[in-house]
Amino acid sequence: MARSKSIRSVSAPPASDNPARRSRLNFTTYLKRLREWVGFHHVIMMIVVCAATVSAILVAGCGSSHIGPRVYLLKLSYLNSEEPPNTTPGFWGNITVSAFEAVRSTHLTVRLGYFGICAKDDRDSWVCRGNAAELTAIRRFEDPLGITLTANKLKDDVFFPGLLLGSTGLAIVVLVLFCFFPSWEEGRDFETGSDLGVMSFPNRRILKLCSASSGLATLFAFTSALWQHTSAAAASTVLEMTTGLVVKASVGTVGTALVWLGFVLWLVVFIFVMLIYLSLSLLDRLTDD
Repeated sequence: MARSKSIRSVSAPPASDNPARRSRLNFTTYLKRLREWVGFHHVIMMIVVCAATVSAILVAGCGSSHIGPRVYLLKLSYLNSEEPPNTTPGFWGNITVSAFEAVRSTHLTVRLGYFGICAKDDRDSWVCRGNAAELTAIRRFEDPLGITLTANKLKDDVFFPGLLLGSTGLAIVVLVLFCFFPSWEEGRDFETGSDLGVMSFPNRRILKLCSASSGLATLFAFTSALWQHTSAAAASTVLEMTTGLVVKASVGTVGTALVWLGFVLWLVVFIFVMLIYLSLSLLDRLTDD
């Protein structure tokens, strides 16, 4: 008896009295209930929100001095070297050497976005404004070849944000249409008498509007991504060649990644919506037969 009592005294507490195990069970139960009551269209709505957020961040790039310089479409800077770039001798070589002598002691870097321009040199921090005139009014930069004005011209004449804004507006339309989709409702299984989660089929007209809106937004996102990437690459090459390689130009990595990410998210949304539409169309044909 004494031995059995000693064994009982050192035995582990029941599993239900373990706080860590109880918290894991509660979290698992919560996830199970959440999975039962979250519909497939809720997942699509989350992807639409992510796509609209990505587009908003890209459009807002270079509009603020805090996070704006990190999201840009194109970067321009002067060549920092002690020797001029190698060029063929002659008239063009003389122009290149003269331009290099003018920018040798200049350390200006300019980044441009859809609605703003950011500039800095080695001594100061980034300054971002809506155009080159506002930028130079705040701080005087040493800009021998006028790359600040060149960036402002590219922003106004080459890069077009209308398609990105259009896809963001269509995101609002798609979210509103998804709000009309039926949600889970409580039902009862008449055979077993247990409670069930029941979801009705969405309205076919609303589903067609949602498919058209997501398809148009996908087209806008693809056109905008292709336009931005091609324009930035072409502008960087032309600027370097026309300035005799004394101006360095590069495509914004973050801006390019964001614009293509937005297109991929919209493509996923369009595929998911079309899966719902085709599934219901097949079900209608089977029930009609």
